[in-house]
Amino acid sequence: LSKEGRNMKKRTLIAGVLALVMIVCAAPQAAFAAPKYVYTANPLGYPWDVANTEYFAPVKSLMDRNIIMGNPDGYFYPEKGISRAELAVMIAKITGNSRNKVADSNLDYFDDLAGFEWAKPYINACKRANLITGRSERIFDPKANVSYVELMAIMARIQNPQINLGTNWPDNYINYSKTVMRGLIDDRNITDWNAPATRGDVAMILFKGASRQAKVELTWEEKKVKDELVNKLRLPEPAKAQ
Repeated sequence: LSKEGRNMKKRTLIAGVLALVMIVCAAPQAAFAAPKYVYTANPLGYPWDVANTEYFAPVKSLMDRNIIMGNPDGYFYPEKGISRAELAVMIAKITGNSRNKVADSNLDYFDDLAGFEWAKPYINACKRANLITGRSERIFDPKANVSYVELMAIMARIQNPQINLGTNWPDNYINYSKTVMRGLIDDRNITDWNAPATRGDVAMILFKGASRQAKVELTWEEKKVKDELVNKLRLPEPAKAQ
């Protein structure tokens, strides 16, 4: 080979070695990178409006474990609030307190659960486990939206059902959340602790704070409803009316 040919061969060999080094160095980082659930088309059986958003991973996890079922119209509405009754269902399931629905449905804690028979056993289970309190001794207020401070008080009780931070509500739980539980909210933009917690933030906080709980077993009726919804969500999102 000529001198120019030998130099070209040498440069090609060096380039190949550098490329190999870059691949080897990058491999450990890729192997331990956190999984990212991102889809560019439909979310394959999950609500259409969480695809390609930060909420996909928590919503997917909660749906996979039957903590939430999803809305019949195929959307999650992460920007909307969540009622105290809806949250009670999620909390009872994610903490393993939803196994005795028949017995819990017969408990008599609150007087304002008429029309909320679907949530009553879960509300009573949370009350029995000291995870959720009423607005007063006999009033639960199931229709009301859950505020951020109420949500974080529940998360504190999940970690320690016997927790007692005194009577300086809501500052006691706000300060506790900002210090002891800051890992659950450090990426949430909470500016008003008394504002309704959004469904997206609830999903994210539950995902981070109680992500290792076992899958909840569904009844035959619940499984049928979920299967119908999942089959619907495997289709492309329908075009919205103009």
